[in-house]
Amino acid sequence: MLSWPALTPESLVLVATLMGVYDTRTGLPVIGVINQPFHALAGTTWTGRCFWGVSHGEVNAYGPPIGQHPPRSVPVVMHSKRERSDIIASLQAFQSFGVPGAGYKQLCVIDGLADAFILSAASTYKWDTCAGHAILRAQGRPLCAYAGDRGELRYDDTEHRSNKEGLFVARTTELASLIRATLPS
Repeated sequence: MLSWPALTPESLVLVATLMGVYDTRTGLPVIGVINQPFHALAGTTWTGRCFWGVSHGEVNAYGPPIGQHPPRSVPVVMHSKRERSDIIASLQAFQSFGVPGAGYKQLCVIDGLADAFILSAASTYKWDTCAGHAILRAQGRPLCAYAGDRGELRYDDTEHRSNKEGLFVARTTELASLIRATLPS
């Protein structure tokens, strides 16, 4: 089990306020802001932090810079606490960590605390992912569907408000291929 304080389940650090904007012509996210109001506790005072990203045309910008974290020899893959047992079992080659909150899991990949995020169920909605997706896109990491065509998520489908094919993102293309190869079909 990981021992980093930032990955402590069941705590206020999981709280995230998500604000995302998408292009109605393409369905792709263009602006995202994630506020984590309870990032660190010093004594009795909480301090927060805010991440932002813009990905539109040739413009890709985000802040703050990706965090500097201790090097790790085994990639960290985050998943839902209620993820399917066969998927969790397939992640044995990685450090897998189940936590609640789609926004928090995206934030961990954005900040470099985690290397990937998997969610196989249709348990999130587009408003849970648009902000993080915009920041991830600005960093060069599109948020894709776990199943189906595995293409990048789009937000212009007003008939389906859930991310019906799950979610998947990895920090590198190589890691994405490695993780996908271990997952059950």
